Amino acid sequence: MSKFSEIIKRWVMYYSFQEQRKRELTAYRKKLEYLGSLDNDEINSEYINLKSTYERKKIFLSIFMLSLVISVLMDMWKSFYYVIRNLTEIASSFQENSIEILELGVVLFLILFGFVTVIVLMSLFLYINRICEIYKDLLIVEEIKNKRSKQKDKIY
Repeated sequence: MSKFSEIIKRWVMYYSFQEQRKRELTAYRKKLEYLGSLDNDEINSEYINLKSTYERKKIFLSIFMLSLVISVLMDMWKSFYYVIRNLTEIASSFQENSIEILELGVVLFLILFGFVTVIVLMSLFLYINRICEIYKDLLIVEEIKNKRSKQKDKIY
């Protein structure tokens, strides 16, 4: 039983705030060590690549969100109306089971709509997380560049 409780304790601690901070600090130190070992040209190249990737993804995200909001507002209710209208027409042609067919159609449409919504939201969430990671890397590179420029100023 103690082995099981130890596993549960490690699992709970893995998601605790302190453990997350420790993992983030370890990852930060590894990135800082790796990027600190690069020479100035490599740091500048890394900075330019990260900055351009970050800006491109940020612009794409804003355009995507704008188009998504417009399409949701304009098209969602229209398509829902058409589906319900077509389902009622189909269901009315079947005299006996018209209510069951209508209910089944609505449920299937809502499941499909929910599935698409979840896929879009998950993709958006992953994309935003990737942008945050790129921004963190960009800040680390800027920090290294600032440290190196301060060291140069002290030498001269």
